[in-house]
Amino acid sequence: MKADILTLAQSRPCTDDTDWQPYPLGSKPCGGPAEYFAYHVSVDTSKLFAMVANYNEAHKSYNEQNKIGSDCSLTQQPSGVACKQNAPVLLYNQ
Repeated sequence: MKADILTLAQSRPCTDDTDWQPYPLGSKPCGGPAEYFAYHVSVDTSKLFAMVANYNEAHKSYNEQNKIGSDCSLTQQPSGVACKQNAPVLLYNQ
């Protein structure tokens, strides 16, 4: 599921930072996203966000069924996206 999400999200070359946005993915056992990924703003976001919602629910169910623990730390939200060698790279404030 995750590979399909990233394939759709990153189906365009990264040539302009302003065409990319970060988005949360997954579900930590204590709440909040497990990670973030970058998506190109021209992709079918209705389809992408539906895929992410399905993935997040499956991830949450997996954690619950398998009693997965967590350190309960918050996953840092990216401050933006930069293009490096035609690929999106998440940026974080220091």
